[in-house]
Amino acid sequence: MMKRKLLLIQLILLVTNLTVIGQETDTSNTNKKLKRGLYMTFEDFKNKTPSQKKSFEVDMELMEGEAWTGTYQAVPSYTRSGRYITKVWGFCDGEKEYIYDRYGFFPIEEANGQFFYWGYGAPEGITGSDVAAVIAFGLVGGLVKHDRNVRNLKEQKQRYIIDMRQGAIGIRERVITERMNLVLYRGARKEQDAKIDIVVADSLNYSFGQNAYHEVSFLISEEPVKVCYGTKADSCIWVSREKEVNKYVKITHRQDKALEVLEVENGVGQYESSIPKKKERKRKKQAEKLKKE
Repeated sequence: MMKRKLLLIQLILLVTNLTVIGQETDTSNTNKKLKRGLYMTFEDFKNKTPSQKKSFEVDMELMEGEAWTGTYQAVPSYTRSGRYITKVWGFCDGEKEYIYDRYGFFPIEEANGQFFYWGYGAPEGITGSDVAAVIAFGLVGGLVKHDRNVRNLKEQKQRYIIDMRQGAIGIRERVITERMNLVLYRGARKEQDAKIDIVVADSLNYSFGQNAYHEVSFLISEEPVKVCYGTKADSCIWVSREKEVNKYVKITHRQDKALEVLEVENGVGQYESSIPKKKERKRKKQAEKLKKE
């Protein structure tokens, strides 16, 4: 009886240890220095050692589809030939890493030791292993045969998890299409004359003078919207995306105070932004009138 109990305890401990090991995330990639180059395999990415170092350039193109509003896609090409780069696992531009997944490159993100990216939608019946095969071997046709409506897939936004032990790709949630509005405004009272440059979501650039107003629409997501400011856009705040709710960000640089960019309550933002909103509408109408003349 005692032997059976001991055996049972050992078995429980063994299962517990295996479970913990299985849940561990390989974070060896996290702290390594980024090097510019092309990743030909998953191992290149994992070790941060580009095996192809041919000179290449990267253009940023605005993506189509409601799910990708305000998002730019990296389009790399070889410097000498101008030929687009496709038959690779991914690449690094020295600052960010990208993975190639059916029709385009997507930036790889990291959170809590887990690596993932947002890519196009996966056709019905496709699993994470199918996606991994496409990335590893370029089997684009293998996916397209499941759903030939490529445009429909490109309008979808899917989150994929990268298994840092084996390079497998796990399919996660699909982004819904409900939207929220981010309202950015600056008043005029006691404000300095100099304009303030703001960068939203790493891709949208605005310059705020006095009584300036801009409204940007975003899809609802777990990821907050990043709003950056400063001479190098190195100071940032993050605004959460909530369903069908306007979010207000106040931009102010008074003559006797430091520059501030902060999220304010809806009631406050709605009230304070009313005059900048009217002024902005008036400026747009005047600009349209001048175009017609």
